[in-house]
Amino acid sequence: MFLPAADSFSATNRLDIVIDVQKGGKIDPTLFGIATPEFNACDINDQTFMDLAIPLNFKVIRYPPGFMGNLYHWKDKGYGFKENEFELIGGDTRVTLGRFYKFYKEKETKAAYTDTFINFLESSGAKALLIANIYTGSKEELVELIDYMKDNCIELAGIELGNELYLESYRGGIDGVKTYIERAKGFAKAIKAKYPDLKIAVIAAPSGLERQTGILRLRYFEEWNRLLSKEDFYDSYVVHIYKSLDEC
Repeated sequence: MFLPAADSFSATNRLDIVIDVQKGGKIDPTLFGIATPEFNACDINDQTFMDLAIPLNFKVIRYPPGFMGNLYHWKDKGYGFKENEFELIGGDTRVTLGRFYKFYKEKETKAAYTDTFINFLESSGAKALLIANIYTGSKEELVELIDYMKDNCIELAGIELGNELYLESYRGGIDGVKTYIERAKGFAKAIKAKYPDLKIAVIAAPSGLERQTGILRLRYFEEWNRLLSKEDFYDSYVVHIYKSLDEC
């Protein structure tokens, strides 16, 4: 969910949403978007895939897919993973990334998936929503990526400063919300210095929005959101909610 910034957001604030199916209204078309498919496993040059994807008429495409954005280096082949950076990631995320890295090495991936993404955007006519690698990347690298997108006439919907960096898997590089805020501010400043109208989103934790695994994790998420809500350097915030349906 990509939401406008508010004065505060935490588990202590109640949000009631009422959906009136009788009253019509205009829906912002940019609400209909997708995350990019995993380019290791999905070939956009496969006409079968494109024949299925393009008619969906999505307006925004998020890239790179999920947690890969936290190790993404756009100029290098594939997603630009660097094996030495895996040490900064723990838990299941590290294992999953290792599998992806092994997979695209075995495929002898030679091209940068950045260009694959641009081709996908050109075919679909969608805007790009970029995940900035503020975990192992640099501000200069990010601004150069934005330049590259602009040079290729790609319209940007916005920039997300990282992906789910509140998770324990990333404590090796982001030891808490204060570190995240300090780093995110630096990247936001670099973006706004050259592209002042480009929208920037920070990463909010899903505190109180889904079942948690324990009270300590819940408190960590609440503190993350409380301190982040006091800042004003961003335009929106992103929260990921994973709900399981008992009937499915």
